[in-house]
Amino acid sequence: MLTFYHFPGACSQAVFVALEELGLAHRRVAVDLIRGEAQSAEFQAINPAGQIPALVLPDGQLLSEAAAILTWLADTHPGADLLPTLPLARARAAEWMSFIGYSLHAASGPVWKPAKFLADPAREADIKAAGSARYLAGLAVAEQRLGDNPWLLGDHYSLVDAYFLPFWHWPQRWKLDLAAFPRLAAWHQRMLARPAVQRVLAAEKDELKALLAK
Repeated sequence: MLTFYHFPGACSQAVFVALEELGLAHRRVAVDLIRGEAQSAEFQAINPAGQIPALVLPDGQLLSEAAAILTWLADTHPGADLLPTLPLARARAAEWMSFIGYSLHAASGPVWKPAKFLADPAREADIKAAGSARYLAGLAVAEQRLGDNPWLLGDHYSLVDAYFLPFWHWPQRWKLDLAAFPRLAAWHQRMLARPAVQRVLAAEKDELKALLAK
């Protein structure tokens, strides 16, 4: 059985959605990022990078990094048609995943943990503001790329949409003004209508509540 290490609401949410879309049996383990569990010796014995998501395959091999896991899940279940196979369409999927990982994810760091980027606590608000501005600039690019399409790759839902989901949720948690992105907002409503997404959000809500109650 697959063993999936995650944290509610983190980028691992994309992998959780993919597992639900595919209906794959798995053991789910919440890694408590609030208390630094990802840096524990126990977890680093599983993933030396100390990061989630992490997926341990039935033969014991580790897969890490959301884009890599999503690609493997799609490729090992081709009948689900969750990533394109034609060269240009596949390149577009990789283009989106790289953009999400290197533009949006990188910009989120100073917002989540400004102290990691600046030793002076008095300037943390400035670092957060700069990170937020960079993040919003990234969302503007995503809004333009989405255009009038229902899904990020065009007419068909894919795991690229699953990957983007937590990155749309994060700025809502930061209370950023997202009024400039009506196409992404409409896309999000389509995502919320998917049963797999509904199951994931409900499960993560319960898991986060349990972690916070520790």
